[in-house]
Amino acid sequence: MDLKELNEAFGEAEKARDSTFFKDHLSDNMVFRRASGAITDREQFLTGLLDEEVVYHEITTQVITPIAYSKDRMTAAVKATVTVDMTNHGKDIKGSFTNFRFFRNENGTWKLLTWYNEPY
Repeated sequence: MDLKELNEAFGEAEKARDSTFFKDHLSDNMVFRRASGAITDREQFLTGLLDEEVVYHEITTQVITPIAYSKDRMTAAVKATVTVDMTNHGKDIKGSFTNFRFFRNENGTWKLLTWYNEPY
């Protein structure tokens, strides 16, 4: 899967609560800075993925822009604009967010190292 397809798949996998997808594509040491400022690690993200009080009604990845790519180091940085319509513990959230995602290719699979999310 190339980086564009992978970033498009992130939203659908989150909406579907697809923990297998994320286990395959999150680095063991992944750090996620949410738009709220909260810092989440891989295990917290995977646990939160199964929280039934978080419901994605719609999630769309609109723009995916490669920022940097190093073939020698097998690393890449991507900027994506994601629009969501969701309910988080009874609170409706609609909006667009800028996502900066930093990846490393491990044995042919892109693994997310760092994910930074902020309101668009």
